[in-house]
Amino acid sequence: MTSTFGTSNPVSLVRRALVVGVLSAMLVTGTASAAVYRQVGISDYIGFAPYAMPINLDTYVGWHNSSTSGHSAIAHKFNWFWVTVPALGNSVYVKFQHAGKWTYYCNYDDHTGEIQVSMNRYPLSGNLNTVFTITVATANAPAGYTHDIQKRKVGKPWAAWKSTTGMSVTFDPAKTGTFEFRGRFRRTSDGQSTGWSPVTSISVN
Repeated sequence: MTSTFGTSNPVSLVRRALVVGVLSAMLVTGTASAAVYRQVGISDYIGFAPYAMPINLDTYVGWHNSSTSGHSAIAHKFNWFWVTVPALGNSVYVKFQHAGKWTYYCNYDDHTGEIQVSMNRYPLSGNLNTVFTITVATANAPAGYTHDIQKRKVGKPWAAWKSTTGMSVTFDPAKTGTFEFRGRFRRTSDGQSTGWSPVTSISVN
């Protein structure tokens, strides 16, 4: 099996097989020892399995092609990642650094999938004197992009809360209760964005 580690604009690329069309990638010589890896299988008839992959920030997702023909994984939004996975046991890995629901497709057939990247929060609970940190990315958004974050108290509707080109924001609660957050990655020139990330919550006692 050949493994290729690849990413798009904000992340690193280690290349040992074929990666096509990765935007603004950077070649590196190694990966962090604490890196986390998940894998999506590819077959000619089933497509991507699992269809939806929930992960945390900074996780490497690998597409493993066990079929006899080549396949690809291309982000629907901004071509943020675009990799080709050769046939017969090859793998390509992409590191996800921005929260959101990243849908993608194979341009060899009609198969689709999605990577659901959650935000981080710290601490998980506290009181009215606690300042919470909500992390929406592990890299700053490049020029022309931003991170949107929505907030709600459990049982209430979602509302726009903050946008940042940075990696995190803080929440200084004025009321007790359970608060939920979700994020996405957006291009400012035309408003196109990923889907919303899985919901993360904190408890204020």
